Amino acid sequence: NLVCFSPSLKKTTTKKNNMKLSVVTLVCVFMAITVALPVNPDVKRTVEEMAQAHGYPFENHEVTTADGYVLTLWRIPHGRSQSSVSSSTVKPAVILQHGLLDYGFTWFIYDSPQKSLPYVLADQGYDVFVANSRGTQPSQKHVKLSPEDAAFWQFTWDEMAKYDVPANLDYVKTLTSNSSVHWIGHSQGTTQVFAGFMIDPSIQSSFASFTGLGPVITSAGMANKLTNIVAALHLDQVGARLNLKDIVLPHWINVIGAYACRIIPGACNKIVAAIAGPDFLDPALEQVMAAHEFGATSVDNFLHWIQITAYKKTEMFNYGS
Repeated sequence: NLVCFSPSLKKTTTKKNNMKLSVVTLVCVFMAITVALPVNPDVKRTVEEMAQAHGYPFENHEVTTADGYVLTLWRIPHGRSQSSVSSSTVKPAVILQHGLLDYGFTWFIYDSPQKSLPYVLADQGYDVFVANSRGTQPSQKHVKLSPEDAAFWQFTWDEMAKYDVPANLDYVKTLTSNSSVHWIGHSQGTTQVFAGFMIDPSIQSSFASFTGLGPVITSAGMANKLTNIVAALHLDQVGARLNLKDIVLPHWINVIGAYACRIIPGACNKIVAAIAGPDFLDPALEQVMAAHEFGATSVDNFLHWIQITAYKKTEMFNYGS
């Protein structure tokens, strides 16, 4: 255990012990500051616990794609005002699809039933399904491969468009007895639908509606300086040569990030803004974002966007020779 004020250190005046005392003091000051600052309870909650804390039912579903990936769908079958849903009741179903370096958590970050879209839709009578793309933390399963296998990470949004979009649509249609499903996508969550329409135009009949939030067809010409610098350096070629496979942040980064965002409100927004654009998040929720984000993906998927930005052409991923 850490003893903030150690008599044994105070009695000595050696340089070594003075350094120890300084380090201990700094750590104790840091701990005192973090303890004094309010902690949002969602920092330590799972998404299921976050939903249940607001009185919503929550279900976990698994969808197996044609190429063997096992995707996790989170379901909120009804709003708070309903105790259950009759098996004979067919409600309109909606899928929420996140973007790049994100996962289903992003739709729940606002700790209010009036602000988080899954809660709003559930209370409006929708059967809500929150998708998690292949490779994200909730969707790191495959019928044959393990995340430890390099082959597991050989995908981009090309495969999401070809396999994940139709698999999620078919699963939700079958489960809810709907002939078509509403789709709300953000960023890459729209790109994979646009590409899916091109790969297999017949899937359009499975959409009751399609809503694009920040829809993306190309990343060429973006004002984001960091992304443009990465593209100018042609890091897609560097990544291929280094044989990197996945972008998965270790949990300790989330722990440190949550503490840092509590101590310096606003700083985390600046970091995200350098990657994703202008400040967008309530500073009070930064610690929640830091505790849960970012969503994992493959290096190839990230490099796919770098290729589009660098070569100013939207096309399928070029794996090189």
